[in-house]
Amino acid sequence: MTSKIICPHCGAEYLIEEIFMSEDILGTRMPIKDSKGKIVRIEGDEPELSAEYICDYCDKKFTTTLTIEASSIEEEQDLWSDEYSVEIFKDRIDLEE
Repeated sequence: MTSKIICPHCGAEYLIEEIFMSEDILGTRMPIKDSKGKIVRIEGDEPELSAEYICDYCDKKFTTTLTIEASSIEEEQDLWSDEYSVEIFKDRIDLEE
């Protein structure tokens, strides 16, 4: 998925990373969780999802806002899907004939 930011004045196109720094999008938050994994408090700086920018092509200022959305789905777990191997050492095995 390639999201573009478009100048509303002249139509010039930008990638998100041309206008936003990754620290702006992610912020510097740290969750404080209870023993069951629920977030009880968040410390740190919130993400900055809105930015003013002066277009490189028409020199007009515009504001752009990002929307971040997350979703989760449950995956079935296959208990036998992990590959593994066991080393066999001849001097440690006693086979009766």
